Amino acid sequence: MLDDLLENHQLKGMNLHELEELFGYIDSTSNRRKINFEVYQEWDGIDPFYTKYLNLRLNKDRIVDSVYISEYQR
Repeated sequence: MLDDLLENHQLKGMNLHELEELFGYIDSTSNRRKINFEVYQEWDGIDPFYTKYLNLRLNKDRIVDSVYISEYQR
């Protein structure tokens, strides 16, 4: 799913309105410059041990200027 999103949509350069058309409502404040989407999680009992995020960084005009993936592993 993530690969398809990144291959078929040019996220860099999108404004907040365009992002909401693609993803739905995004809870953001007026000074927020980063949007993170949790895209995958693996669990070990009751605790997650691996999580992958899609990260979008916005410039001062709230246009996406950076798209990257981050991973957290316990």
